Amino acid sequence: MKKYLVSAMATGLIMAGVATGVARAEGETPPPPDRTVQWCSPGFWKNNPNAWPDQVKPWFGYWGNPKWSFEFVFANPKITARVGAYEGAADILSKLHPSVDWRPGDPRVENSCPLAADASFRRR
Repeated sequence: MKKYLVSAMATGLIMAGVATGVARAEGETPPPPDRTVQWCSPGFWKNNPNAWPDQVKPWFGYWGNPKWSFEFVFANPKITARVGAYEGAADILSKLHPSVDWRPGDPRVENSCPLAADASFRRR
């Protein structure tokens, strides 16, 4: 029997109550993308909150705890990484940012973030 990973805590990708992760058989390797994948790491997002897309503020409770915000997730990696929230938050921000080409199911490619450290995409 195949096991699929679709829980919010496993993928960290729940938006408006809808799972956005791609269900895969356990151990299944995703096919290579037909484009250049871009992903911005948790460290990038932690250090550049002005680059966050408008629609992520405020978001609380997406990792099984109603008090966890993006700021809390990035500030507490030892706690939040255990439930997948640390990289999951980076996945959500990378998916939502209009200048980053990352989709659920894509690999997390280190050093592929197209944004400058002083990204000018500002929250309103």
